[in-house]
Amino acid sequence: MKILKRLACSLTALTLALTMSAAMGITAYAQGGSGTSQPGYVTYKNENYYIDEAAVADIVRENMKKRVEEFSVNVRMSADITSRDLSNWRDRVFDLVQQHTGEPDEGDYITYQFGSIGSSSLEITSDGEYYYFPMPFSISYYNTAAQEAQVPAKVDSVLQSLALDGKSDYEKVVAVHDWLRDNTTYDQESLSIMGSVVQYTAYSALIRGKAVCQGYSNAFYRMMLQAGVDCRIVTGKLDSVNHAWNIVKLGDKYYIVDVTNDHDHNRFLKGLNDLEDLELVLDSSFTQGEFAEKFPISQTAYDPNTQTDPDPVKSCAVQFIVTDPQSNRFNMVKLDYGEGYIDLPGPMIMSCDINKDYNFMVAAQGYAPREYPAYTDSSSMSISAQLNKYGDGDGDGKVTVKDAMRAIQFAKQNIKAEGYTKTIFDVNADGVINTKDAMIIIRACKSSNDVKDPIFK
Repeated sequence: MKILKRLACSLTALTLALTMSAAMGITAYAQGGSGTSQPGYVTYKNENYYIDEAAVADIVRENMKKRVEEFSVNVRMSADITSRDLSNWRDRVFDLVQQHTGEPDEGDYITYQFGSIGSSSLEITSDGEYYYFPMPFSISYYNTAAQEAQVPAKVDSVLQSLALDGKSDYEKVVAVHDWLRDNTTYDQESLSIMGSVVQYTAYSALIRGKAVCQGYSNAFYRMMLQAGVDCRIVTGKLDSVNHAWNIVKLGDKYYIVDVTNDHDHNRFLKGLNDLEDLELVLDSSFTQGEFAEKFPISQTAYDPNTQTDPDPVKSCAVQFIVTDPQSNRFNMVKLDYGEGYIDLPGPMIMSCDINKDYNFMVAAQGYAPREYPAYTDSSSMSISAQLNKYGDGDGDGKVTVKDAMRAIQFAKQNIKAEGYTKTIFDVNADGVINTKDAMIIIRACKSSNDVKDPIFK
């Protein structure tokens, strides 16, 4: 059990971000994605040298995902940098490399499947103000590039066989957990082989069909994220021995899953109050500070018999529709997302003219569309787009009596609806709010259903 190194479509509204830069074009980002709006480098003697830690981290991460053992990244730093500064810089880069992004082959999947990072001497040139040098990276992994290349197809095949489409997050967790438990055995034999490390990998669990706790945890992490359910790897002790397991998100909380030692769901979706009975001691870093704030672990076990659907937001597609200065209208991008999560796969870039008027419309089925005028200049600006469901005036993710009463007030013209509020309550999209809209919202409220989208195709 050896442990070696390691736009959200929320219940309230659909939240996206559009970041625009006239110099670089127009870039759309979603919360949780990686990447930078600027290239993060300068050119020196016909070569690009990176000045941004996040840009360097992106390059290192991509190499690590491909299990590249030797590579370098051109870096520019101030000529007064010290060895300590350089060490701190590398630490910050690797913190970014290992950051949890929600991508199945990033975050914890990288952290817990590489062994060591080496360094060597630097070949530095200087212009008097800055140092320019290739930063070498020498990284060892627990599996080879050829072995890792087999994992994506295997994960796709298994998830397809489990027929997860349309299932709740709870049902997905059960299906993935049970498959991994039933198709993987504990690899005690490899632990006794000097220098053997493959047993710590998802490859070992998925392809070889045997692994130790770290391999189980990596495989479960990879599969759950690909199935659209957030998951983390956590570490600690099991009966005083180093151990790795997972926490997985259902609703607003995370629950403990120990696939390695589970039988008949006796170590499945447990809470912090169950740790002692499970003979688990969780490292304190997972129960305090920033981690605990972002990934709160439930005190009690998950009970599917008393819980409502923890993720009522269903699959949705998002369209970014652009009208250019010549009044041409076209889709910038249309993306489909699984339950509850929107995470753009990197920057979406469109060239644009400086000092011109553009208009963005953001639309998703079941949500009132929203338009944003944009004037491009030499500076960058950011627009946050929040889309409410039709009829959901308070943005709590559902149509309630409160929304119905509001619609009646608008229909009686006791209060006047303007801007996006008018779009939200004009549920038949005829340009006015009247008794027809109010009746549609009242019926949706009584039946606990969403209002049918009048225009989105």
